[in-house]
Amino acid sequence: MHGQLRGGFLFFHDFYALCSFRIIPYCLLSFPLSFVRRRLREKLGAGSIRLSKVNVSHHHITAAEYCILRRMSKSFWAIIAAIIVIFGGILFFKGRANAPTNASGKPGSHLIGTSPAGVTLVEFGDYQCPYCGQFSPVVKQVQQKYNDKIVFQFRNLPLSQVHQNAFAAARVAEAAGLQGKYWQMHDLLYENQSAWSESSNAQDVFNQYASALKLNVNQFKIDAASSQVNDAINKDIADFLKTGNEESTPTFLLDGKKITPDFTIDTFSKYIDAELKAKSQS
Repeated sequence: MHGQLRGGFLFFHDFYALCSFRIIPYCLLSFPLSFVRRRLREKLGAGSIRLSKVNVSHHHITAAEYCILRRMSKSFWAIIAAIIVIFGGILFFKGRANAPTNASGKPGSHLIGTSPAGVTLVEFGDYQCPYCGQFSPVVKQVQQKYNDKIVFQFRNLPLSQVHQNAFAAARVAEAAGLQGKYWQMHDLLYENQSAWSESSNAQDVFNQYASALKLNVNQFKIDAASSQVNDAINKDIADFLKTGNEESTPTFLLDGKKITPDFTIDTFSKYIDAELKAKSQS
């Protein structure tokens, strides 16, 4: 027991001495330790230790400090490594804190239209994405034109790294959907994208939309912050990642195959008509 106490005392004494002598920055700059020791031997000589300052890699340390450095135990370096790992983990998870990652929920069931042929067009979109906003009126034309021929589904792919309000907007649409007003909120978000996309108070704008749609605003706020809504969004994201496509918006999948239409209904029609024809012949 006495030996353990003495060892613990020496450890904390050495730690305090290292902080006092400012030797820790030296160690970090002159890793690995064997290299430091080799340079010190070259400067001090193999058999002598002098109480004077020597220069190693442009850093001044004393022989007393060198003795402390040599006496440091492996446990000290294990603790330093653990601290580095802990702080690295804190920074990593802090960066991900604003985007919940539980993907155990059910995907959104936001469907429009019917398809006797079994053709489905899926859009993975981001409400803050300007390209998604430009596509929105074209997609509505596609829905109207093919309402009785294909099923259209919107799924969430908020690019939170570049669009600060994208995830919040997805929550808002999902929360409105729990009160039967998903597509109405979906359209409002795209039609008024410039009003909230860069706002620091986007939630206030969203609450106004909820009021305009005559939603129960208090319940709307609760639902928007719920794990049910977050899980549904994250399920959409997880399912998109499984497709192997580049994470960009909007991404359109026609019966599971990526298509690249432009901002006109004609290009959508080209893809859809070809798929309908293929299904009719199969």
